[in-house]
Amino acid sequence: MELSNGIWKLAFSPGRGRKPRLRNVSAGNLSALLREIARAKQRFGLHEDAAVVCCYEAGRDGFWIHRFLLSQGIENRESAKPATGVSARWPLKLPGASYASNPTAD
Repeated sequence: MELSNGIWKLAFSPGRGRKPRLRNVSAGNLSALLREIARAKQRFGLHEDAAVVCCYEAGRDGFWIHRFLLSQGIENRESAKPATGVSARWPLKLPGASYASNPTAD
């Protein structure tokens, strides 16, 4: 997840070798976030009880979102903010993963 004042960018993937599902939701819209998680599970053919792991850069919104995710049974891993002078990039590039450039692509 990439959190900003207006939009949260979401990237879903069941693992390597699968094109991620990229979506945007309005910042703070927790029902939309949960809906997109459910849709991603459907898209990737996962059971509705499949585990979800979330990662985002800790910041001004970090801890209330962290508590909400945990309350929903979602494992959350916050990353530290980058050092001064280091720019954050969207989407976060993970080793061995490939990413589409359109945040609304399925």
